[in-house]
Amino acid sequence: MASELTQILTGAGLAGAAGHRAFIPPLMLGVAHRMGLGFELSEKFAWLGDPKVIAILAVLALVEYLAEKNPDAPELVTLALKLPKALSGFLVAAASMGKMDQSLVALSASGLLGSATSLGVDTLRAGVKHAIQQPLSDATHGHSDRLMSTAETAWSGFLTYLSWVIPILAVLALFVLLGVWFGRKKMEKAGRVTCAKCGFLRHPDAKVCPGCQQVVG
Repeated sequence: MASELTQILTGAGLAGAAGHRAFIPPLMLGVAHRMGLGFELSEKFAWLGDPKVIAILAVLALVEYLAEKNPDAPELVTLALKLPKALSGFLVAAASMGKMDQSLVALSASGLLGSATSLGVDTLRAGVKHAIQQPLSDATHGHSDRLMSTAETAWSGFLTYLSWVIPILAVLALFVLLGVWFGRKKMEKAGRVTCAKCGFLRHPDAKVCPGCQQVVG
């Protein structure tokens, strides 16, 4: 039972790391398996340790890093990365369960939960990142944008490592992210004003109410 719980926590942590960077977790798992660094993949997922797969994942991780590092990247890039994150979340969560449980149903279920976790973390981190990055970017004239992307890539790698070494801490880190997201939402709501016409809570600097589309006078 303890071993199964550990696998679930590991899968959740890895999927959360994939929500930050899609290709870092599978790349690190493949390298760790290949070099015997503490994470052994089952036969179903041993292909992640193939040198060709590792090379492909490394290139994709670099492309993703460069795409996220560009502060002027269009919103389409962010949307395009959601599919790789969902697939990566499925893969790494299923791989963590695959060490002991060879049931196709169980692996599929863990994979689907991994995809949901990855996309959920991606949504949370986008909101938190925007709240932190915007004032920093304004204060540093945009110089902090690239640093933020590098820090997030490093965080994904650290979270991946933590997931197979001390999985409970990786999961707690995801809950901290959730708490920060809710805290940001409450702060935003507290700073908003009620539209006199429709009651919509709008930003105090808004020129037009998003609720009723009336010009704010």
